[in-house]
Amino acid sequence: MSGPSQVPRRHADRPTSMVWPVSTLVVSVLVTASILVVDGPDAEGWPTALGLVVLTAVASVKWLVHTGRLSQRWRPLLPVLSLAALLWMGTEIVPVAPTAALVVTLPLLWLAFEFGTTGALLAFVGLLAVLQMLYSGGVVPGQGEPLWVQYVPLVLLGLGLLFGGLQLALERERREQRLTEQADRLRATLEASEDQLLLMKTLLDTVQVTIVAYDDAGEQIWDNPDARALAARAGIRSDGTAEPVVHYYEADRVTPVPPEEYAIPRAHRGEEFDAQLAWFGPPGDQVAYLLYARQIHRTPEDRYGYVIVGIPVTDVLDSVRAREEFLTTVSHELRTPLTSIIGYHELIEEELDADDVTALSMLRIAQRNAHVLLSRVSQLIQASGTGEGMELKLRSVDVVELTDTTLTQLHHAADAAGIDLTVQVQPGLKATLDPDRFAQVIDNLVNNAVKYTPAPGAVDVRLWQHADDLVLEVADTGPGLSESEQSHVFERFYRTASATEQAVQGIGVGLSVVKAIVEAHGGVIELESNPGAGTRFEVRLPLDGPPQAEV
Repeated sequence: MSGPSQVPRRHADRPTSMVWPVSTLVVSVLVTASILVVDGPDAEGWPTALGLVVLTAVASVKWLVHTGRLSQRWRPLLPVLSLAALLWMGTEIVPVAPTAALVVTLPLLWLAFEFGTTGALLAFVGLLAVLQMLYSGGVVPGQGEPLWVQYVPLVLLGLGLLFGGLQLALERERREQRLTEQADRLRATLEASEDQLLLMKTLLDTVQVTIVAYDDAGEQIWDNPDARALAARAGIRSDGTAEPVVHYYEADRVTPVPPEEYAIPRAHRGEEFDAQLAWFGPPGDQVAYLLYARQIHRTPEDRYGYVIVGIPVTDVLDSVRAREEFLTTVSHELRTPLTSIIGYHELIEEELDADDVTALSMLRIAQRNAHVLLSRVSQLIQASGTGEGMELKLRSVDVVELTDTTLTQLHHAADAAGIDLTVQVQPGLKATLDPDRFAQVIDNLVNNAVKYTPAPGAVDVRLWQHADDLVLEVADTGPGLSESEQSHVFERFYRTASATEQAVQGIGVGLSVVKAIVEAHGGVIELESNPGAGTRFEVRLPLDGPPQAEV
């Protein structure tokens, strides 16, 4: 956006002043009065009286212009009329009192000060006119000395005053120019700031997000409609105080949040937090928000205030809950008939004649696929839960024996796929864990590594004790994962692009189940991978089981 053009202020636009016409009139009256007192009433006649009338009229008109009652067009004429009146009066006064000629410097300075360089040029012309009148008009009779000798001091004084006035006028003009430019820049900056503020306010009022800001003293600076609606629903006033009944609950939607843990008091104490889930509103009509708080600092030591932002997530949480309920319901509904189908298959196999090879082969294929489907259903059931709610059956386990048993079938799968599967387990390694769950961790990680590694490739499995941790490492020479894929790989139902392109079997819940099992044991799982350089998973579990676990 371009700023206003930097045009110098015109002389007619400058502020007017009553100093010059009033001082000219007052000095002229004083000079006239002094002459009347000294030389009597006959010393002056009608030219002096007419000059005073003109000066009075000039002062009156100047006042009307100064107050805006008359047009600015009169301004340049007024000092000229004052100079003419003084010259007219000078024909009577100067012969009596030569020094009275100095009064003409007032309208000359008036021209210079109020009209800048142009006025100074007019004043110089006026000064020449005054000198011409004094020299050649015979206003002052000769006193034995040349006129130029008598009036040299007056000329020098007038020129000095005029030159000084011109310098002051020019300096004032330059200063006014600078101030005008600064004012224009400030005006443009202010207009731009107001436009940005208006745009920001409109945007914040439009978005369906709660935003509220407070100063350092806790006084509200600004909020948007969504913030006011949420405060009304929760029963919290904008100043942070609470109504008699407050509907502000923790993530379980039931436990009330203590008043000292409300978002506003926490932010006022200087806390900053991210994605704090809270529910607002009476039971049956609640909405969920993720709350964020940030401090506003002018300098590290000078806090201006703080901002609280709430993002509505009710629809997202309802969708997640519906999905979890759907997965749990469908998985359990599928598991029962699948178990029955597998059981009847086994009964049919016992009843079939051993010589009926074709029927037995077809039945075993059906059984194998039924077991695969049952495994998928079991994964769905596990994926619908969380690590915190997972029930563990902990006991002291021989990790060497458990690993050997778990990887027996995977050795055959690796050989068939052309993958070199090597296993190294620290001798005598024991740990307190759920053997079935930990076997599932090993199976999922190694099975994934075998499936995603193209032949000829290698998968290395290592287990050892490090300090008080059991460490499991599974590394492969597969295609690796991009940074984007790594950020999603532990999400339920996420499948990489390569898995989809290569049609690798799976529903994308294995790693999410692994992560849940590891966290339920009080452990952590880490991932290292680069595209084209393979993938490495490292699992660390406490050797003595989860903290505060009952074995």
